[in-house]
Amino acid sequence: MFTHLHTHSAFSLLEGTFSIPQLLLRLEELQIPGIALTDTNAFYGAVSFYQYARQMGVKPIIGCCLKSEDAEAVLLAKNKDGFSQISEIITARHLVEHFSLRKDLKKIAYTCDPQFFILTQDEPLLIDLAICWDHNHLFAELVRNCQPQNEKKIRRLCDLAASLHLGVVATNDVHFLYPGDFFLHRVFTAIREQSHIEARLPLSAEESWLKTPEEMSDLFQDIPEAIENTTIIAEQCNLELGIGKYTFPPFPVPYGEPACTFLEKLCSEGLRRRYGEPSSLVWEKVRQELEVIRRLGFAEYFLVVWDILQYARAHRIGWVGRGSAACS
Repeated sequence: MFTHLHTHSAFSLLEGTFSIPQLLLRLEELQIPGIALTDTNAFYGAVSFYQYARQMGVKPIIGCCLKSEDAEAVLLAKNKDGFSQISEIITARHLVEHFSLRKDLKKIAYTCDPQFFILTQDEPLLIDLAICWDHNHLFAELVRNCQPQNEKKIRRLCDLAASLHLGVVATNDVHFLYPGDFFLHRVFTAIREQSHIEARLPLSAEESWLKTPEEMSDLFQDIPEAIENTTIIAEQCNLELGIGKYTFPPFPVPYGEPACTFLEKLCSEGLRRRYGEPSSLVWEKVRQELEVIRRLGFAEYFLVVWDILQYARAHRIGWVGRGSAACS
């Protein structure tokens, strides 16, 4: 069973032509059980896609199509660690001058345990990463548009993957839902390139629409493993975002003591500075407040805010808190 692993929505700004709800309604019509959203250099639509897909019974696979001057690849998160790793790469892509995707991926391979798949048509990138990346997580991406030059590229990629002992995977680099939407893609591209619609534009292929699994299987009937590998990858992508749960940054508490205990010590010191010897009524009120903070799991949040304000006060930086707790 084929699974689309390279899909651009309208969150690939002026590239994809459809919204998340439109995509999911089309999947429902085609009875497609899962799909990857891989917008360009961003996770803008990831959370809404994840939520809508879960509501409609579609398996959401979260990924990103990363592009830099030296490389291009689709990254697919296996789990929350993989999502975090890809998020860091996206951040670097937007903030680091002369960002290199090739160098960033090689650095990750040597410094941590990568929890995401890489699909790429970039031959030099495949050669570089084959040395350091888990071969079960690195694939040559095959996109077929039935043009003579395209067929030569597919053959080259298949030969290269075989020589490097890598798998191949079929995608359709989806940018629109129906064949007739290609014109809209042309319009978006002309706007992005600030050019005329008749000009020679860097367009996706006219075949870059959401084909059915049967159509994709027919298209790659000579390379069946490219279809089979989409299922193998999809089955291993099981990201749980934990929507609705608070996730606070860890605070480095001295001597490894519990955050609640350290917060209680800070409160005790603060009380004595303000009250000298606080009355039993004051102590009781503080204990009630601390118990609420402990029960809600907010201790680290309070410590992070305290740390920020300590720095601001020490450097005479103006600040304003929201609520009595933050302002204290």
